[in-house]
Amino acid sequence: MLENAKYEFLDINNIKIHAVSLGHENSKSPILLLHGFPEFYYSFRYLMPLLAKERKVIAIDQRGYNKSSKPKKVKNYNLGLLMKDVVEVIKQISPTNDVILVGHDWGGAIAWHVARYYPQYIDRLIILNCPPVDLLLRSLLKIPQQFLKSYYIFMFQLPLIPEMLFKAKNYVVLRRLLKAIRYRETQQTQKDIEEYIKCFNRSRGMSGINYYRAAFRDAILGRAKPKPDLKVKCLTLVLWGTKDLALHIRLTYHFHEYVEENKLKIKYFPGVGHFIQQEIPSKVAENILNFIK
Repeated sequence: MLENAKYEFLDINNIKIHAVSLGHENSKSPILLLHGFPEFYYSFRYLMPLLAKERKVIAIDQRGYNKSSKPKKVKNYNLGLLMKDVVEVIKQISPTNDVILVGHDWGGAIAWHVARYYPQYIDRLIILNCPPVDLLLRSLLKIPQQFLKSYYIFMFQLPLIPEMLFKAKNYVVLRRLLKAIRYRETQQTQKDIEEYIKCFNRSRGMSGINYYRAAFRDAILGRAKPKPDLKVKCLTLVLWGTKDLALHIRLTYHFHEYVEENKLKIKYFPGVGHFIQQEIPSKVAENILNFIK
């Protein structure tokens, strides 16, 4: 739980989205945080208080996670619906009808897409260690190292087995993943780990795996393929930990193809891993706030 935070549910697209906010309302665009897998709003617990000093900040549990609704079918997790969730959230939380959109991992993938398809709702875009989905899928065949790093994507296509593996031996796989995060400015506690276990131990708590299934199926069937000239129009900042075990740094070399000219800035953090917002939250917050001033 975050001190002084507001917890509420937003009714959007026939589902409920759990939202957590910090900071005071003002005339400026709020900051919206989108988490990845296997996480939930709690992954921004260090970042939110730092950002809330300057702007109102909201983190949501995306559909399929924690206290938000968890539809049963894989088709209910395709990128089109995930984008619409974010757009509807923006309409409800933003007095300016736009946001500073920050996404990590799958949250970053969705953020890339929202900024491309719904530019009117995005003031600035900030990506934490995540490429556009179409770039990642394309790179599986062109970057051998990325193909090896993405082995789990193929495993996630199996029905039920990934969920069973995560839950086995009281979530031992998840516990090992969390303990492998290299906290540099903070210290992970047993309470933090138990918050994650509580999140994924809910009914259909591993529904986030369906993001991978839906995206892979859509790619195979040629559905929801973005137009080549559909680029991000707003100023975009990418913060990238170079020791990412899941995503190869070569992906970032193609980001300029997805953003309009002279609107992209990439900053690398040597030695930092995939969970950059947890490893170095003060540096991430500093870069975000400097970028939006």
